[in-house]
Amino acid sequence: MKIEQLDIPPSTIEFLQKNGYVNLYPPQEKTVKAGLLEGKSILVSAPTASGKTLIAILAIIRHLSEKRGKIVYLSPLKALASEKFNEFKKLGSVDIGKNLKIQISTGDFDASEKNLGQNDILVLTNEKMDMWIYIRRRKRQ
Repeated sequence: MKIEQLDIPPSTIEFLQKNGYVNLYPPQEKTVKAGLLEGKSILVSAPTASGKTLIAILAIIRHLSEKRGKIVYLSPLKALASEKFNEFKKLGSVDIGKNLKIQISTGDFDASEKNLGQNDILVLTNEKMDMWIYIRRRKRQ
């Protein structure tokens, strides 16, 4: 399946093609056919370099264009979180009706904890998310 065959806005197709996406890999096509673009929840477990990032990008664009809330992208490694943060910053050029605010917090690139909730996309390490949940629970007690 080709990117231009997807039922997504032309500006999104343009963005994806500009960033080197032309054809869907099998796991990507499978998630699209399973309802990714209709907002269905999908768990993706696939090998490295099989296209999980594009699946995330499609889900993020759809979710945020419908103004449905925030995105938290978790990564097990700081280096991978940094890589995804740089990829997701490019989403700012996609026309979804607002300027996206994207932030990373891994320990090395720490955002002020009070500002994390003001972003549309948060890229966190699993460890940072665990710490954030723990701190918020303690504040409620």
